[in-house]
Amino acid sequence: MTAFLLLCMARWSTDGAYSGAPFLPGYSLAVVMPIPTDPVEAGQQLVLKHGKTTKSVSSLDELAGSVHIASAADALAYVRLRANPLTYRFFTKPYRIIEILPRDAFTTDLVWRDTNTALTVKATKGSGAYGLVQRKLLVDNGYSPPSVIAAPDGRYTITRWVLREIAPMRFVDAVATEVVSRLGKYSISTKPLPNISLEWMPPGIE
Repeated sequence: MTAFLLLCMARWSTDGAYSGAPFLPGYSLAVVMPIPTDPVEAGQQLVLKHGKTTKSVSSLDELAGSVHIASAADALAYVRLRANPLTYRFFTKPYRIIEILPRDAFTTDLVWRDTNTALTVKATKGSGAYGLVQRKLLVDNGYSPPSVIAAPDGRYTITRWVLREIAPMRFVDAVATEVVSRLGKYSISTKPLPNISLEWMPPGIE
């Protein structure tokens, strides 16, 4: 037996704005897990739901066809699906990433809540966990908010600072360049941020 945990995504402030991915009508993401279990234990799956069908998701590219990217804001919200504290751990291909953001951009707690079992996963605002860094430290190291550039062919190129997983629970600071199409096709490349040491905590530690 499984339970569906609907994803309640946070809304970030202006320079870290997240307002939800642009899914087509009838599509949604959910977390599937056995009952009973602890919500942070392994064994959960992220699935794409469409009507009565579900599909396990481990790469953002697997969501292609379920979204419509019509603007820079759509493109940024889409790539943030794989890099926010709630969902990053499910997107293992090609590797996990978490977006680096100023702590004061984290305007609310992030919460998963399963109304059937009352299980909750919470990342507390301003904690320093999940790539949240003091703004002054980011600025002193040359941080820029994410940028999105639109191409005539309908693709968008997003550049942002991230933590990239290089081994289980080992992350390094990096600049990610991501490209998405109108239909959600996705690719990513990263390069290290040299000589930068940011005061972030590993995921899951607050």
